[in-house]
Amino acid sequence: MSTAFKPRVRVFIDSRNQQFADRLIMRLTSEDVLLFFDVEISCSDFLLENGLTKDFVNRSSYELYLAEATRECDVFIYDLNSSIPSHLQTHLKILKNFPLQDAKKKLVLISNILTWEFAEKIFQAENDDNEKSFVSGQQETEEGEQANAEDTEAKEENDEEDFAVDVSEEEDKEETKKDPEPVDETRQDKKELYFSEKDYLRRMGKGKYLKMIGLENLALNLKKSSSNLTVTILCPGVIYGEEEQFLGQLFKISWLQNPETLQILGKGTNEIPMIHYQDFLTFVKFSVLEDTDRHEYVFVVDRNRKRLQRQIIKSIAKGVNKGLMTKVSSENSIYEKRLKRLLSLNVKWKYPNIIKNHVKKLRELQEKEDEERQQQATDDNNNENDEGVDIDAQTIPKLPSRSILDYRLVYETGFVKNISKIKDEFIASNKLSQIKICVLGGPYVGKTYIAKRLAHNYNIPYINAEQLVQYFIDLKNSFSEEITAFLEQKKEELFAKATEDYEKRKKQGKVVEKTSPIKEDIHVSVSDKLLIRMLKIRLNMNDCINRGYVIDGFPNSHQTASKLFKCSIIRSKGKF
Repeated sequence: MSTAFKPRVRVFIDSRNQQFADRLIMRLTSEDVLLFFDVEISCSDFLLENGLTKDFVNRSSYELYLAEATRECDVFIYDLNSSIPSHLQTHLKILKNFPLQDAKKKLVLISNILTWEFAEKIFQAENDDNEKSFVSGQQETEEGEQANAEDTEAKEENDEEDFAVDVSEEEDKEETKKDPEPVDETRQDKKELYFSEKDYLRRMGKGKYLKMIGLENLALNLKKSSSNLTVTILCPGVIYGEEEQFLGQLFKISWLQNPETLQILGKGTNEIPMIHYQDFLTFVKFSVLEDTDRHEYVFVVDRNRKRLQRQIIKSIAKGVNKGLMTKVSSENSIYEKRLKRLLSLNVKWKYPNIIKNHVKKLRELQEKEDEERQQQATDDNNNENDEGVDIDAQTIPKLPSRSILDYRLVYETGFVKNISKIKDEFIASNKLSQIKICVLGGPYVGKTYIAKRLAHNYNIPYINAEQLVQYFIDLKNSFSEEITAFLEQKKEELFAKATEDYEKRKKQGKVVEKTSPIKEDIHVSVSDKLLIRMLKIRLNMNDCINRGYVIDGFPNSHQTASKLFKCSIIRSKGKF
């Protein structure tokens, strides 16, 4: 290995998750970082194009390879979700016998939230101070108070909104007060508390997640025997966003409206910690580049207080679909097995302050430096003015700290508040677009037949004027009353005219009909003005915004088309 280049941090990555490896590499290459990879990792186009694949590829002995990597590298990242366990075990043996007094080394392990699936819960009677520390920890800063206030405001807004849900609001309010699962009779009057990062010894898993806990404990025990070895375990909540497929099935069901309702498993009051993929990578980058010696175990989770399963499902149903939900048991759910397992999690985590506190210190240092620079500029300005040169101290720019910007959490407020952005990511990652069709033509040429076939073939909403009018009448609101009043008035006018014509022809002896006109038999249509209003509302519903539409027989003129489309408020996300 060449010794000419001495980077600030040399990083070794062991992960078979190509997406994670590529995204992390893109984050770290912006820093003064040299990257090495597991000998068996497949090299993506990104790695090859940027020349990031390094030596050791042809080594016959993996243990020798790890020994050399241990000497050369400063930080070792193991993704326990995809790495081969024996690789980490071998590396831990090497680190145990490695003379770490010569240099500091850091081991970063990526864990999984399912290691907490069967964690021993904490109740208030066991530790009364736990709840107090949780409350103070959540509100100790202005940012925390603001986030809590925003969540409270958003909760009130969501409770006031009226959209089609087959779960009654009163039932939801009662269920939020209940425990998400049966508790021991001796604990019925005890409040379940949130886990802190120091409670990691309570975590319990099954199968491979139990083995994952064992590897984490081995690494932590090794740290105790060496002062120059730092071990940081990052345990992310349920990861979402970009190409991550955890919520892909929920978005797909909502997008296609097949079925039209999203399923809530059980009562839906279980808490699911979550983190966006980009913010998860920010935590990993922070652990690589900054001092995390005091943080053995870190919860990687956003600040969102709306973590209940039903709140997550509701945000997807409302943001992508019509807002329809139904409650089912896990056994009767149509969801995939892994999705049902993650949606059934009930893990209460406190928000981690590791990055927030670091950024706060950086900001204080930056402000101090800015004050010193401003004072220096003012002094220089005075000196230059004495010599007849005018320099305005206010022109000295206040540069933001790059570290502060690098560690900014984009989705810190959580999944529910950012559902619109997350939906856009789903659209982009799946390359989705809209199909917008208007079927026009003369009477009896087959417009309706063609429009329905197109709607069925492309799985997009079929919009017919008659069905649309009936839909709005059935809503029973002020707009439906306006439509009904218009139709009744027009029907009265047509009936009066028909009766007048009938009586006139009768006097002239030209009556052919045996009976006078019947009011109920008179067919009336809404005005173009009302129909355009209804279409604008309909075309701004999620299914039309997402997938497009087929309009049967309208607009029927250039004037109506201009009013509907050129002056509409349709938000287009796809291509015409």
